[in-house]
Amino acid sequence: MVVSGSDGSHYYNDTDTLHYTDDAGDVSQLTHVSYFDAIICDNTTTDIAETLTGVNVTNHLCIDYHSLTFDASSLTTGTLTFDASSVSEGYLYIHGGAQADEITGAHSSDHGDGYANVIFGGGGEDTLTGSTGNADMFLYSATTDGGTHGDSITNFESHADAGHDVLAFLSTSAGGQFGYSSTAAAQSHVYTSTADYNASSTQAASWYLDSSTHTVMYDADGHGAGAAVAVATGITHLDTTDIVIVIASHAVV
Repeated sequence: MVVSGSDGSHYYNDTDTLHYTDDAGDVSQLTHVSYFDAIICDNTTTDIAETLTGVNVTNHLCIDYHSLTFDASSLTTGTLTFDASSVSEGYLYIHGGAQADEITGAHSSDHGDGYANVIFGGGGEDTLTGSTGNADMFLYSATTDGGTHGDSITNFESHADAGHDVLAFLSTSAGGQFGYSSTAAAQSHVYTSTADYNASSTQAASWYLDSSTHTVMYDADGHGAGAAVAVATGITHLDTTDIVIVIASHAVV
């Protein structure tokens, strides 16, 4: 069976959304799906597993310089395993659910809003992998995203290492829980090591890299009474410009 949205001649002018229920035992259910802008999985308690490959490029699901949304945010107790590592065209927005998901983005040089992948793990301690050598955005909307110990980002490429990846936090004006509505304001409270953070006396919402555990921490009241929470592990270096604030469209503000 072939399931298709608008044909190629109308693809860039239409917005087509496919709802389906995923069977985790079949990782290739989207093989014959083409010309959709968004794939929304309606699973809530059953696991989702999906692998995108070069076939999805051939069948026009992943297309040069066009975005594809894969949304599994309805998951409450089920988990998402998503792998687009074989896809080299288009750019992806991938939204996980409430549990510990495993999400691997596309290895595409196409940059939607400057990023090959926007990966939003959601709740739970997710394992997230972006592209190699391209810019990826790892998105957070709540201080509980990342669970107790933070998401594990396997290949974060910091600006400190000539990379282009960012940890993006939803603006307060868009419902985010991180206390800032602009990147400039947030970046003035980013500390690149534990020592730098401890040397400050800030009581403003702050991010810092725990140098011993390679974990980016967020502390809502700086050196106030509240405890810091883990955002993401696997971060070897942190640059001030690695932290950005975004609005609901994922645009940096």
